[in-house]
Amino acid sequence: YVNECKSELIKKCNSIYKDAIAIFNFDIDFREMGSSGNVFVYMRGTACTYADKKSLDQLKVLAAVVTHNRKELLARCISAINHQSKLPAELLIINNASTDGTEDYLISNKINHITQDNLGSAGGWHRSIAYAQDNCFDAVWLMDDDGFPDTQALENLLKHTKKEFACLSSCIVDEENHNRFVF
Repeated sequence: YVNECKSELIKKCNSIYKDAIAIFNFDIDFREMGSSGNVFVYMRGTACTYADKKSLDQLKVLAAVVTHNRKELLARCISAINHQSKLPAELLIINNASTDGTEDYLISNKINHITQDNLGSAGGWHRSIAYAQDNCFDAVWLMDDDGFPDTQALENLLKHTKKEFACLSSCIVDEENHNRFVF
């Protein structure tokens, strides 16, 4: 099952960041990464980023969440991001044309967001990566609205990142049984 998970992660990463070579370190225990599935893309080689010259704890990280009509799950995800032991430099929500009051929630809480047609996760992640490149981020931490990252998820992703990595991901771990993958 773990090999299937690895294969799916590589496919997902390669589909969203075509110019990068997905390199994963599968010797680490993914349960350390937190209880949600997410992808961490290291933006080396972009026009405004000198990420390869920075130490990993100095990286400017964008946390980006894609949502569609799951306002309650999104609120929980945002709360989990805002309680990270290592906070991202910025949070961006890609709202895929939600009709459940998500836009009003984001506006009333002054949460940075982009509303677009419903392009699915891949379309939202693509928009997030473009935003990260346009705004000189060193890395982007991508997740869907049902993600619930552990308080040390970003810190652990950064701790396990190496400069030769283009993409690092954790697997989705069952919230009730942390020994079971849900991916």
